[in-house]
Order: sequence, then C-alpha cells, then structure tokens
Amino acid sequence: ETVDVRVKTTDPIPSNPGCGAAGAKRDNGDNNVDRNGLVQGTVPKGLPRDTCHINGSCTTNFGNGAWDAAAYVASHHSGTTVAAIATAMGKTAATLSRWDMYSWELGDKTNRLSQLNKDVTANPIPFKDQGANRDYTFTNRCAPRQPVNGTAVAASATQKDRRRLTVAVVDCTGENGKFDARVLRFADIFFVEPSLDRTSPYATGKDEIYGEVISVSVRANGQSAFQYYLRQRPRLIK
Repeated sequence: ETVDVRVKTTDPIPSNPGCGAAGAKRDNGDNNVDRNGLVQGTVPKGLPRDTCHINGSCTTNFGNGAWDAAAYVASHHSGTTVAAIATAMGKTAATLSRWDMYSWELGDKTNRLSQLNKDVTANPIPFKDQGANRDYTFTNRCAPRQPVNGTAVAASATQKDRRRLTVAVVDCTGENGKFDARVLRFADIFFVEPSLDRTSPYATGKDEIYGEVISVSVRANGQSAFQYYLRQRPRLIK
C-alpha cells in the first residue's frame, strides 16, 4: 500500500505511519514468501512452502510436507517453541503441519494472531514540494494475517474454514486432455498462500493454488463426510 504524508517544508522528515494508515491506498503486490523461506530475526512472513519447493529439490509439483516450522515460530511466536505447539495440537515437531499451526493460532488469535503484521519498506523516501508543504510518499508491504474488513464468515458446525477446500483425488497417470476419471476419494486441502500472479522464483498464475493436504474429507463439524455429500461429477477448474 502507499500512503502520503504532508508536512511543512521546515519540518523534519516524518516517521513512516505504517500499514493501515489513514488514507493509504492498496497496491497490487507479489506474494509474501521470499526466495529463502523464513530467516530468524527478519520481518514475519507468511506460512512457507515445502523446503524442497523453496530450494528447487522437489522432483514433481508435489512436495513432501517438510517445511521450516522452527523459522516460522521464531519469526512469529518467539515466546514458545515448535515442540510446545506440537504438543498442544497432539502432534510432534516432525509431524506438525501448516494447518496445525494455523489452527493453533486461531485457537487464541487475540494473543497469537495480530490484526496486521507489518512489513514496512526501508527504501529512500521520494518527495515533492508544493509551495510551503512537502509530500512524502511511503510505499509499504503489508501482510494481513486475517480478514480485515470485518465481513468474513467464521468457521462453524455447518461452515468450513475459509482456507479449507474439499477436492477430488484422481489418478491421472498416463492421461492427457479429456478422460473419464475415477474418484479415489475426496480430501480437504489447506490454502497455504494466496493465488496470485507471481514472478521468479515462484512463477505462478492467479489460477493456480498451493495447498497442503489436511485429511480425507470431513464435514464442517469434523464428523465423517461419508454418504453426507452427493458428489457425482468432479470438475477440473482452471
């Protein structure tokens, strides 16, 4: 987002008002996963991709589920550890998933999930004189951790989480183009990051998603979805 601050030409350079400042304009930005994943001590980033996707060692589009939870916790939750969070979620540090981490954060979002994490740029500040006044333009990179417009639908016994989607699991080995697919099962996936047009090193289109498999599909209340939903015709959406 960009925000302009006007002061008298005789006043000192103002401080950056930060993300969400009055009068700020939202800009189109790149995704919030950097080339090297998360680095302890840097500005908090979003949940990272699988490490093999970050370093390019994945052999297919599918990762192996191994992600840098330690760096994420060090960046976002310095008062605890991966082991402590894993124990709270009934997992181990090695099996803690991004969905587990997301669920743990939502379990006490007042203390664990800030309304807006700020990634404020430190670039030189351009300005222009307008008579006795001077305009300073701040361009900030802001990463909302949860909906900020107040209209999001909360998860409930009848509504799945907004970042959880049920998809068909199909074996496409040897297939190309249109074919009759046999659905092996349905699974729930977690959207790890927004779907955006991105450039290198994560060149993607806004019609592509990056998701983590949570489990075989369940109802919104956590119960088995077997014979609950009628699913006759899965469609490949692009």
